[in-house]
Amino acid sequence: MTGLDKIIKHIEDDASAAAEELILQAKKKAEQIKNDAIAEGEKLTQEAKAQSELETVSFLERAKSAATLQKKKMILTEKQKCISGIIEKAQEHLLQMQSEEYFSTILKMLPKYARGLNGEIRFSPRDLDRIPADLEHRIASVLNEKEGAALKISKESAKIKGGFLLIYDDVEENCSFEALLENQRDYLQDKIGQLLFEQQT
Repeated sequence: MTGLDKIIKHIEDDASAAAEELILQAKKKAEQIKNDAIAEGEKLTQEAKAQSELETVSFLERAKSAATLQKKKMILTEKQKCISGIIEKAQEHLLQMQSEEYFSTILKMLPKYARGLNGEIRFSPRDLDRIPADLEHRIASVLNEKEGAALKISKESAKIKGGFLLIYDDVEENCSFEALLENQRDYLQDKIGQLLFEQQT
C-alpha cells in the first residue's frame, strides 16, 4: 500500500468512525425526544384526567345543590298548601258554626274593631236572615265600656261570606272573616308553620 493509499484509508476510517458517532448521537437524541414525548403525553393525560375528575365532581356538586334546592322549594310549596288549607278550614269552621256560637263570636270581636262613634253593622245575606232578636241589645252591652260606641244593625246586606262590616258615615271597616284572615295571613302562616313543622327542621 502506497503512502497515498494509507492516507485515503485513514481518512475513510476517520469518516466512518465520525459517521457512526453521529448516527449514535442521533439515535440517542431521537430516543430522548421519544421518551420526553411519552412523558409529556402521560403528564397531559394525567392532567386531563384530573381536570375531568374535577369537572365531574363540580358537576355532581352542582347537580346535588340544584336537587337540594328543588327539594326545599317543593317542601316549602307543600307547606304553604298545607297552611293555606288550614286557614281555609278555619274560615269554613267559622261560617259553619251554629247561630248562637256564631253571633257570640261576633260579639267577642266587636270591642276590638268598633270605634267610639255611632255607626252601623252590616252582615252577609245569610247572617241577616238568622240574626237573633236580641242581638242589637247584646251589641250595646258589649260596647257599653267603649265611650261613644253605638251600632245599629243595617237592613242592607254586605257582599261577604261571614263576619261583618262596620259603617261610619262614608268609612267602611271590613271585618269579614275572609278579610281578617287575609290580613293576618303572614302571622298565621308563621304560627301554623311553627306548630306543624318546627320539630322537623
